[in-house]
Amino acid sequence: MSDETREKYNDRLWRDSREAFANHQIRTRGEGRWTLQERSPHPGGDAEGNKGWTWIMGAEIAHMGHRTLVVTGDIDLVAFAYGDADPRSTVAWMGRHRDLNYIQEKAHIGMTSGKLVEAYESGIARTDIIDRMEDRLGELGLDGDTRAVVAKLLEDKTSILPVNDAHPDKEMRVWLEAYRYHADDGPHDLFGYLYTNGEVEMEAEYICDIGVVVAPRVFYAQAAVARLHELLLAEEQAQDAEGEADDSGSEGGRDAANG
Repeated sequence: MSDETREKYNDRLWRDSREAFANHQIRTRGEGRWTLQERSPHPGGDAEGNKGWTWIMGAEIAHMGHRTLVVTGDIDLVAFAYGDADPRSTVAWMGRHRDLNYIQEKAHIGMTSGKLVEAYESGIARTDIIDRMEDRLGELGLDGDTRAVVAKLLEDKTSILPVNDAHPDKEMRVWLEAYRYHADDGPHDLFGYLYTNGEVEMEAEYICDIGVVVAPRVFYAQAAVARLHELLLAEEQAQDAEGEADDSGSEGGRDAANG
């Protein structure tokens, strides 16, 4: 698996989640509840017998009171809190947001757990480790391009970094080991190694966010709400335009009668 930055990860998940709901329509609706589904490409229905519609990436969105919006269906459940007492206003509140930190924060509050709105990506963990290796080289007073030095270290599978008196720096050795042998094995293995490496004691706040990203469920749930907001807004604009046309027609009729 290739290394990836958080920015690229966020851009990719944001794009993919929007595309997933781009063709969805409102199939059913009730008081503060909506179902989004895509038209089935099979006239006879999908494998479950849903004629004309498919439940692939289908979403159910419900305003549950207490200003909380719940999104579920063929995606992982997410609850966003706190919106508005009015269901439509709450859909607009979450549907038009573009600030990922804000969206994750509201999902964290609604889910009552940060762990449910976070995920671990090994490619990003490796990128984070490289950043910490560069920080360490800066602390050691190494002149020159630290990124190039780190890249050379990672290419040489046998090397550890000698500094000053030709003795390997213990912290650099730990980061190299973490990159080479632990990042791909998941957060428990990586963090367990960093906490108990026996070489260097590391501050928890310095390592606890390595490889941690916004969970895909947050992207997809917000994308479903954004699509619902888009569809409801189009309906409202069409109704407004129709009302203006009726008003114009009525005024024209009165003018003709008066003439």
